[in-house]
Amino acid sequence: MKDRMTRFMALLKDLWLTRCSRPRADRRVYRTIWRQRPQRILEIGVGLGVRSQRMLAMAAGRRGKPVGYVGIDRFEDRSGGAGLSLKAAYCCLNKLGQRVRLVPGETEQALARTANSLGQFDLVVIGLQPAATAWDRIWFYLPRLVQADTVILREAAATETQEAHFQPILGSELWQLAQTGQRLGHPRPRRRAA
Repeated sequence: MKDRMTRFMALLKDLWLTRCSRPRADRRVYRTIWRQRPQRILEIGVGLGVRSQRMLAMAAGRRGKPVGYVGIDRFEDRSGGAGLSLKAAYCCLNKLGQRVRLVPGETEQALARTANSLGQFDLVVIGLQPAATAWDRIWFYLPRLVQADTVILREAAATETQEAHFQPILGSELWQLAQTGQRLGHPRPRRRAA
């Protein structure tokens, strides 16, 4: 009976996240986790860590086993100070019992350093954090981190007519963005001889 009640409470919490949680834009992320049941999640722009905690808890509950999570953020290097420090983020996310890896630094530099060692992800969530000038370099590294069925969600800022929301990026669109980044002066890295 207790097990049934626990599962029922988890279901209610998941329904609340997908339908009633704030900020409203995050609901699309939670619905994607509900449908896709990702095993590995990449989040660019951890911020305060609330969305990160909720994503990890929901994904682990849906899968029934540990979920891999990588968070890329500036952490202490953030101007304005809004967000978690690296240590606070690690403590906050690690207590959920999942496989957590945090990569500090500017997004494009962090991806350049780690893109080949991170592996591939089932879900990529891109927050508002990266600077507008860095997007071409970010798109260059993202194709290394995705599979054919990876869902990529990019947060779009609020405008006068529309509130903030997450937009899906299709695989074909990602490849086009990566090629655009390459043409903007970021040549494909050369392979070294073994």
